[in-house]
Amino acid sequence: TLDIAFVGVVRAALPADDIAILTLQVNFFGTLDFKTGRLQFDASLYDSHILGYTLTGDMAFRFYWLDDANLLLTAGGFNPAYTPPPMNLPQLSRISIVLFEGNPDVRAEGYFAVTSNTVQFGARIELNYGVHGFSVSGFLSLDAVVTLIPFHFTSDAAAMLAVRSGSDTLFSIKLDLTLEGPLPWHAHGTASFEIGFVFTITISVSFDITVGPSLATLLAPIDVLAELLAALSDLGNWRSRLPDGSNQAATLRPLPDPTQTLVVQPFGLLD
Repeated sequence: TLDIAFVGVVRAALPADDIAILTLQVNFFGTLDFKTGRLQFDASLYDSHILGYTLTGDMAFRFYWLDDANLLLTAGGFNPAYTPPPMNLPQLSRISIVLFEGNPDVRAEGYFAVTSNTVQFGARIELNYGVHGFSVSGFLSLDAVVTLIPFHFTSDAAAMLAVRSGSDTLFSIKLDLTLEGPLPWHAHGTASFEIGFVFTITISVSFDITVGPSLATLLAPIDVLAELLAALSDLGNWRSRLPDGSNQAATLRPLPDPTQTLVVQPFGLLD
């Protein structure tokens, strides 16, 4: 057998080295094993920037074509609700960028993944800022996973904004929302508002809405090719006839049962 290992660095500067808006440098290691039928790569960003902001994160690629055949490509990991198959994956860090460091502190991260039956993507941005014993913190996030067969998607969105004095929360707003679909469309979530100036008051509102028919109520899937072959094989669906303007010039012996044998004149038509 022939096994191949790849080790290297990939570097790109866009639009050009001397005026680079985006600089990407990636360390990677990969192996190709013909005996087990496996191709895999792991990579990490280093010394990478966009508009002067630092980029970090990990990537992975897996392609198995013999036993346990599977395909996987990710930049930054997977949806939190998804458990990847056992494909020798390392711990993967999100693709992250630090917009402001210190006070204020603003960070963003994201991921994108494709597997043999899903597409996944998500992002999160966080804010922290403090002044004179008061602090403001918050985040906004989105996580989505699309299943291809049968088609289905789930999208989770969350947001929070809080103002604190020391460790005490003066007020905060929180939102959690999940949307699933289609067949049926299902949205549910919770919104809450908290005030804690003198004593804590929390107001929460929940909702759960379903629209459209369930997939279970629809017609069962059918094998179209099998139905087509059955229709073509049914002699009752065929008819033989002479061409227009022609006459039968010979007398035929008694013909077989037309339900068992299909007979066509030498110059006839079949429809």
